[in-house]
Amino acid sequence: MIVGLSSYSLGKAMHQGKMDILSAMDWTKENGGEFIEIVPHLFTVNGDEELISKIKSKSAEINLPILQYSVPGNVLKDTEKEYAQEIDRLKTEIDTAAKLGAKVVRHDLAQIPNGEYATTANFEKNVGRIIEAAKEIAIYAQKYGIKTSIENHGVFVNRCENIIRIAEGVGMDNFGLTVDVGNFVCVDEDPEASVKRCLPYAVSVHFKDFYLRNRFAMGSFAEHMQKSGRYGLSYMGNFWRGAIVGMGDLDLLAIAEAVKSSGYDGGVTIEFEGMEDCCEASRIAIDNTKALLGL
Repeated sequence: MIVGLSSYSLGKAMHQGKMDILSAMDWTKENGGEFIEIVPHLFTVNGDEELISKIKSKSAEINLPILQYSVPGNVLKDTEKEYAQEIDRLKTEIDTAAKLGAKVVRHDLAQIPNGEYATTANFEKNVGRIIEAAKEIAIYAQKYGIKTSIENHGVFVNRCENIIRIAEGVGMDNFGLTVDVGNFVCVDEDPEASVKRCLPYAVSVHFKDFYLRNRFAMGSFAEHMQKSGRYGLSYMGNFWRGAIVGMGDLDLLAIAEAVKSSGYDGGVTIEFEGMEDCCEASRIAIDNTKALLGL
C-alpha cells in the first residue's frame, strides 16, 4: 500500500489563495505523500487543457502519481434528456482522468431526488437507474484501462449494503467501491463492520477521522450544536465533525488492521475536513496513517 492525499484536504489553503493545485502537489510530495487524488473543488479541470497539461507535467516533474480523479455526479434526473446529458458529462470526466494519467475515477451518481427522503423504498425505486448509469460509464472507461467507482457519500446511497448492491449489480472488473472509512457514520453504521464488508469490492480507500457525539447524550446542548452549524448531522441526527487522522473517535487501529488483513494493496488516500489548519492537519494525518498501517 501507498499513502497519499486528496487535494480536497488542502481546500482551505486554496480558498484563501495560499495554494493552487500545482503548489498543493508540491506540498503533498514535500510532506510525505506518495500520490495525490485530484478533486476539482474550487477549481475546474475538465475542459481546461492548459491546466491538465500543467498538472500532468508537475506529476512527472516531482514523481507524484495521480492515482485517482474524483468528481460529483447525479443521474437521477427528471427527464431522459437530462439523464443522457449527465452521462455524457461524466464520460468527459473519464476522458480528463485519462489525460491526467489517473487509473481510478470516483464519480458520484445519485442525490436524494427532490421532494423525497433517503428511505429504503426510495433507494429501491432508483437503484436500477444508478446501476445502469454506473455500468455505461464503466464500459466507456475500459478503453483507457480506468477503474470507476462510487463512494459511500451522503445519506442516500451511503449504506454498506446499498453500495455493495450497486457494485454487484454492475458486475464489471473495472468497477468497484471507493471505501471511505469514516463516511458510514453519516448513516449511523458501525465503520469497522461496514468497512470490512466493503473491502472485497474496494478499488481505493479513503482514510479520515471524526469527532462523534450522540444526540441524546448531549442533552439540551444538542439544540445549540445543531444551530451552530459547526457539526454535521447523521441520518438519525447524531453529530460528527472532521478530525485529524488518529485524533478523533473512529477506531482507526481496528480499521487499519482490517484493511491490511483484507489483502488490499492499492492507495490509501487521506481526506481532512476539520477546523484545524489544513496543512498542519494533513501533514500529521499522513504521518499517522503510515503508522497505523505499519508503513
